[in-house]
Amino acid sequence: MSVTAQEILDTILGRLKTLASTDTVVGEPVTIGDLTLLPVIKISVGFAAGAGEGGGSDPAKGQGQGSGGGGGGGANVTPIGFITYDGKDIRFIAIGKGKLDALIETVPELIKKIGLAKSSKGKGTEE
Repeated sequence: MSVTAQEILDTILGRLKTLASTDTVVGEPVTIGDLTLLPVIKISVGFAAGAGEGGGSDPAKGQGQGSGGGGGGGANVTPIGFITYDGKDIRFIAIGKGKLDALIETVPELIKKIGLAKSSKGKGTEE
C-alpha cells in the first residue's frame, strides 16, 4: 500500500479544520446577571508529513521494493481573553503574560456591576 505525502497532509489538515472551528476559538457564553462573558482562545498548530518509495535492483541482496509514509503534529490551546457585555458596553479583556493583573483588577468592577444589577431587580428600580 503506497501512501503519498499529499494524502497524509490532507488527513492532518482535515482534522485541524475540526480543531480550529469557530466554536473552539470562541467558547460558549456564560451569563451572570446582566453580564455575559465570551471566552476567546488562540490555537497554534505545527505538523509535518512525508512519504517515499524505494527499491533495490537485486532482491537476492535484500534490496526489495518498499514504500512508507508518516506524519505528526501538535497543538497548543491558550486562553487569550474574554469578550464582555453588560447590557451597555462590549469590551475585550485580554489575559496572558503581564495582562493577568489587568483581568484581576477588573474583577471588583464586574462583581460590583453584578451586585447592582441584582439589587436593582429586587427593588424594582434602577440605581
